[in-house]
Amino acid sequence: MSAKVLVIGLDAAEATLLERWAAEGELPAFARLAEQGAVVRLGNSLETLPGAIWPELTTGISGGRTAQYYHPRQIHSGETALRKLEPEDIAGFPHYWSYVSDAGLRVAVVDQPQTIIAEGLNGFMLTEWGLHDRNFAVASDPPDVLEEIRERWGDHPVVKCDSHGYREEGFRELLDGLVDGAKLKTQMLLDEAEKNGTRVKPEFGSVWYHQMGPDKDRLRPHMTIAVPMATTQSLGLPDNPRQGGVWIMNAGTTTAHLMTPGE
Repeated sequence: MSAKVLVIGLDAAEATLLERWAAEGELPAFARLAEQGAVVRLGNSLETLPGAIWPELTTGISGGRTAQYYHPRQIHSGETALRKLEPEDIAGFPHYWSYVSDAGLRVAVVDQPQTIIAEGLNGFMLTEWGLHDRNFAVASDPPDVLEEIRERWGDHPVVKCDSHGYREEGFRELLDGLVDGAKLKTQMLLDEAEKNGTRVKPEFGSVWYHQMGPDKDRLRPHMTIAVPMATTQSLGLPDNPRQGGVWIMNAGTTTAHLMTPGE
């Protein structure tokens, strides 16, 4: 029997906040995962060797054996000067996706922290496109994966997470960039589902109600009408808001819907 396995890593996510927000209803997906699955706490070296955690998770080998502690600058055996880890230091410890690929299963590896490209995978791998720790290179295997991403969607809005300078304005810019990055990733998934025909179309004419606002006390209602695949030619309505009336947003796609001024 075969099964699909999805591994999601949230770099620098604070577990206690995720648990609290899930309990408060702010993160319903996390709440369902905890309710329907199993929750365990792993012992790790966060307080002393934070850079060792990701290699331990992805290789299953203790940092005491990999000697991967702080990728940008660390002491190496027999040396006294700090220097960064090189790709050859990483290559000696295969990650779990390599073993899965060698077993004949297809894999897709996207932005796993502190890793390098494993060439020849049965699938594809993308590194450091939208990642906090960019220690090696933005790359992919096959190379055309990164080429297509940049051609269709460009680079991630955040180039370096630590450029905030501990300034309020810097943190605000980082937050805006992270939100824009999340929206971009969502659009990438939707575009790809649209391209390969796996996106489920909504019922034509179905009404969608949204609530939008910074918090529950400042919500405003918004209504749209789904018209998947509709175009200006098929409905006789414009595909932009310049005329001031009802118009089709995302015309010609499964996400096409009617925008009504004031609704």
